[in-house]
Amino acid sequence: WTVFTSLFAKVYEADHLHDDKLLIIEGEKGTGKTRLLSEIKYHAQLKNIPVKTLEQFEVDQPLAEFILMIDDDAGFHADRINALAQEMARERCLILWATTRAPKGFQNATVLGLKNFDRLHLKTYLESVTGLSQTPNKLIEEIYNRTLGNPLFVSEFIKSLLHQDMLFDAQSGKWKPATFEDLKINFDEIHIPTNMEDCLLQNLQNLSEQELDVLKWLAVNRMPLSVAELEALSTSHEAVPAVLLSLVENNLIEKLSREHTYYFKNYVYADIIVKSCLPKEEIVDYHLRLSKIFEDSPQKIR
Repeated sequence: WTVFTSLFAKVYEADHLHDDKLLIIEGEKGTGKTRLLSEIKYHAQLKNIPVKTLEQFEVDQPLAEFILMIDDDAGFHADRINALAQEMARERCLILWATTRAPKGFQNATVLGLKNFDRLHLKTYLESVTGLSQTPNKLIEEIYNRTLGNPLFVSEFIKSLLHQDMLFDAQSGKWKPATFEDLKINFDEIHIPTNMEDCLLQNLQNLSEQELDVLKWLAVNRMPLSVAELEALSTSHEAVPAVLLSLVENNLIEKLSREHTYYFKNYVYADIIVKSCLPKEEIVDYHLRLSKIFEDSPQKIR
């Protein structure tokens, strides 16, 4: 965090333009890149610095100051990032690129590496989440051996324990070391995601039918859809605005403010929804419905 705030001050608070405009956040899936970008976005909003996705940057009017945020684990081409950095060399802006591995040879770039928890950091994290002053070593080992310290999988594991009421004393409602020992948790019965697709599928189970319905339409179409279009497509017409707000707040979709349209922030998630939630024959029906909606605007059809 201190790496980002230091660079932020150089770019936006100095009297002169700073050469360092690119912050590359690298790390394997689940190490917290997207979460860090969310925190950065909130910090920037507090400082009245607009944050743009690449899609927004390419269609919106240029701004005097802004942050360009690219969260791309699918392998965004390094040459494109380099071209953007050169293009904005005389702008008061900062490019944040979250990727699995930072390429070598970038000039005026700061690389921030995110890694899995080791056992010591896992212990600190668990104590901050649970409020325990002494987390049982057995709990640390069981979680580490099953997640290898991946922050996303650790979080999902803790959610599973909490969802099944395995960590709280039935009488006091509090979690304490003795509770863990007394309950004799069978970790083999707890489902822990072992890859990104597994984790995203598990998250789908927490969505309402209305939220999943809207996500299906966005996943099939792949292009941004407006509120009116989604209201026409969804079975929950009147609930669509509230559903969209919830999905944006949970960082599942993004809003293009200029066009007032919505699209998938993570197309990997879109692919998983299409593959896991929609039979092939239903996908055909979805495309037919979309074609009918867009018959007056053929350029928006996928």
